[in-house]
Amino acid sequence: MTAGVFQVRAGESLMRLVSDLKQYLILNDFPSVNEAINQRSQQLRALQDECDRKLISLRDEIAIDLYELEEEYYSSSYSVCEPGALPLCEAYWIPDSSPQDPCTPVMSENGALPSQGHASPHVNGHGVSMSEHS
Repeated sequence: MTAGVFQVRAGESLMRLVSDLKQYLILNDFPSVNEAINQRSQQLRALQDECDRKLISLRDEIAIDLYELEEEYYSSSYSVCEPGALPLCEAYWIPDSSPQDPCTPVMSENGALPSQGHASPHVNGHGVSMSEHS
């Protein structure tokens, strides 16, 4: 009976030793760990390059669209208005049936200017009105 107990303990000891050797090999197999790290780095660099290309493309498209919008706005009648005319951000709120004079603000049904319906106190949407820039 005692020989059986020793055999069981020896078997368990061998199992623990094999497990420890496997763990040691997995944790300390530097060439395969380095290879996995290099492969992942290459994948992430390729993804970064792709994202950079897409961002540059979007930036270029937005710059072109912005340039076209600025050209359209500055060639329109809104850019030549006198003081008191609608700012650019409110020009888009004008209904299609605008008055004869494009420099005259459009009144709503209650007689208020369109800007009075907005909660934002600033004209340019960036937290600073144009008069504060001067």
